[in-house]
Amino acid sequence: MSVQDEVDGLPLKQGAIVGAGTFVVGYIATFVLATIDSEIELGEEESTFEMIGLLFYNAQFVDMELSGLNGTETFNILSEESTQIPELVYNLVPIALLVAGGYVLATRVLETRQANEGGAKLGASIVAGYLPLAFLGTILFEETAEGGLFGGSVTLAPETLPAIVLAGILLPLAFGAIGGYLAQR
Repeated sequence: MSVQDEVDGLPLKQGAIVGAGTFVVGYIATFVLATIDSEIELGEEESTFEMIGLLFYNAQFVDMELSGLNGTETFNILSEESTQIPELVYNLVPIALLVAGGYVLATRVLETRQANEGGAKLGASIVAGYLPLAFLGTILFEETAEGGLFGGSVTLAPETLPAIVLAGILLPLAFGAIGGYLAQR
């Protein structure tokens, strides 16, 4: 591993790969749950990508923001609508995957190094890949509908600041660290 791949002993390159993979697998797992859940309406085929992304952010405790002529309103589909699969199951998907990602990353790094480093610190480095995708998701999962009664547009997207701080930084740091800690035990 080169010096450029690490900063202060953290495996940033591996953390970025595992973190990005964890984000993508979380999105796919949310898609599977939403497909099984007959109570969730995904809308038209063109908007399914965005709706699954919004649900994935809701599962990470990030509300959706609905902006239009009447101002801005926030809500969480999983909290406010009835679903066949309990909200807790949706919430556990990203949490379990972040713990698993931290565990896998710390296990791989600890196997290749002679020193007994902090597994929690290694596991938390998945934030290097998770954060950029959490930010990118705020742009990609935005859905805009034109027209309506007064000709305005309505935009539905994850709340940007909570998506970055909560889903992009705090959750991967905390649960990646737990996974890394478990790997060291």
